[in-house]
Amino acid sequence: PQGSERNVNSISHRWSVVKEQVGRFCGCYEQIMHRHESGKTEQDKIVDALKLFKSQDKTNKGLCSCIWLAQVDRSSQSNKRQKSSSNASPSMSTPEINTVHIDDFETTSPVKADHMKRPIEKKAEKERQRQGKNVTSLEDSNVVMALDVVFSKRTELEKAREKARQEREMARETARQAREDAREASKEKRYVGALAMEQRKFEFEERKMEMEIMNKDLSSLDDDQKEYYKMARRDIIDRRSKRSI
Repeated sequence: PQGSERNVNSISHRWSVVKEQVGRFCGCYEQIMHRHESGKTEQDKIVDALKLFKSQDKTNKGLCSCIWLAQVDRSSQSNKRQKSSSNASPSMSTPEINTVHIDDFETTSPVKADHMKRPIEKKAEKERQRQGKNVTSLEDSNVVMALDVVFSKRTELEKAREKARQEREMARETARQAREDAREASKEKRYVGALAMEQRKFEFEERKMEMEIMNKDLSSLDDDQKEYYKMARRDIIDRRSKRSI
């Protein structure tokens, strides 16, 4: 039927507009997320994105309300549709009281007949409005479903980003600790090397002094000096003997 075709065309046109608006809102939401504002919840960021969206597009065609319903209170959307349907029903039955005698007035007075045809036209207009509300409800449901997908993907993306950030932090910490361990090992190695060098130097000086004592010519010395060197030689021999055991 022609009315059904009009409804399909209206839905298609409306859906294309909604998709475009959702894409623009996602862009606004992306800008808000890139601000990395601390202390703000996910709901606060959505509100900021809505404000940014409104500031950029004054003719958003009700998309902001759909976004708010999708994130804050979906049940109110369902109650709204039920209320719209209940309010539309009485309006359909009201004009029927005045449409019973249309034929009588048509035969007697064209003016009165035209006057009585107006409730029928009003009824048809209300019927079209009711159908339009049903189409809008369907479009809003589609918007809610689309936003569910968008925010679900957004949540998954944020989780993936957080996981990647934690992995990068862990990798940086591991690399830092490895560098610190390498520096400490290098310092310890240098210290051990320096200590060994000092030990070798001390042993060299000690051996040099011992050789001087052992090779000392005692013929020109007095008895006390000779006794001193003899005792020093015995100490050197005892010390060397103990080291060799």
